[in-house]
Amino acid sequence: MALDLGWTLDADFADIQEAQAAKRQQEAPVARDAGGCLLRFRYEHPELPYETCVSTAGGGEWRATSEGIATHLTLSTQQTATVAIVVTPHDAADPVSVEAAAEREHVWAAGPLAESAHYC
Repeated sequence: MALDLGWTLDADFADIQEAQAAKRQQEAPVARDAGGCLLRFRYEHPELPYETCVSTAGGGEWRATSEGIATHLTLSTQQTATVAIVVTPHDAADPVSVEAAAEREHVWAAGPLAESAHYC
């Protein structure tokens, strides 16, 4: 079986209060580029130097597209593939240490994970 797999990705950098109130307190464009990872979103607000780096694990050769990221998979009968999106936030004004990021990932991994299975 051959299939194209892709995720449509975007970023707005709204904080939780803005999202809950459905009202933005500041606005700026979001740039998209490769920037050292598969796909990088960079908030261009002069006082809020936020970036998000998207990379992947598994699933062959990934590429950035105008909509997000994509890959092509070819699987034999009964063969499975595990793919993951890795999203890494960056705040130049308040960087997260490697140790703190590892702890956050450990807590996340201990929680419930989403899983999707499709059998042909």
